[in-house]
Amino acid sequence: MLWKNLPHVLYKGLDAREPMGVDRVVTDFYCQHYGKAISVMQWEETCDYYVKHFPFETYGSKWLGRKGHAIHTQSDFSRPLFEWGGALFKNAVVVN
Repeated sequence: MLWKNLPHVLYKGLDAREPMGVDRVVTDFYCQHYGKAISVMQWEETCDYYVKHFPFETYGSKWLGRKGHAIHTQSDFSRPLFEWGGALFKNAVVVN
């Protein structure tokens, strides 16, 4: 996921996933969030949406593989997911 942190970075279209105006991306932090769904049913609907409305080779195949896995303990990048609270904050990384 990318954030728009400069005025020349643009997301065009209702469901834009790739920003325009970016030559290079530097990732120096991780973010844990639960923004894709608030229920198992909504997760399945989200998967179906990406399969139906995005190119299969880039997003559709990834989201088809996610169906049935609404509740998981690792991120797409094999990093552990923690419940909100002590365990999450204990594993936080300080960013200077």
